[in-house]
Amino acid sequence: MSVMCSKDSCKARTGMCGHEKGMMVMMLVVLAGAAGHWMFHWF
Repeated sequence: MSVMCSKDSCKARTGMCGHEKGMMVMMLVVLAGAAGHWMFHWF
């Protein structure tokens, strides 16, 4: 996470180091991937 925090562009875009935001985005990506996986199998 420290690597992402060291990026100035990330700081300027999020307005902070964004550890919680990074975790939230990762969770959203995982949930979206799981939902797409199940939808693909069901339909």
